[in-house]
Amino acid sequence: MEIHIAYGAEVMLRNPLGADVIRVAGFPAVETQTLYAPREETCQIFLDVAAGRTIQVSYDYLGNLPMIREVACKKARTAAEFVIQTLLTRAGG
Repeated sequence: MEIHIAYGAEVMLRNPLGADVIRVAGFPAVETQTLYAPREETCQIFLDVAAGRTIQVSYDYLGNLPMIREVACKKARTAAEFVIQTLLTRAGG
C-alpha cells in the first residue's frame, strides 16, 4: 500500500490506458491499470480519502492459470474495502 499526499485520485483519470470512477466503501475511487503489466493480470484502485490524500491498492496476478480483468479488479476492490474498514476502525469511525 502506498499513500500519496500530493494529489487526489482524480489524477489517475489521465491514465492513457483508461480509468473508471467507482466507489469503495462509500469513498470515491479510480480503477485503472499499470502501464507496465498485462491488462488482464492487474488492477489498481486509487481511493480518494481526503483532499490531497490518496491510497493506492493494487492487485497483480502472478499465477500460471489464465486471469481476466474483471476478477483482478474484484480482488483489488475487496482489498480496498478492507483498507477502508481498517482505517475507519482505527480512527474510531
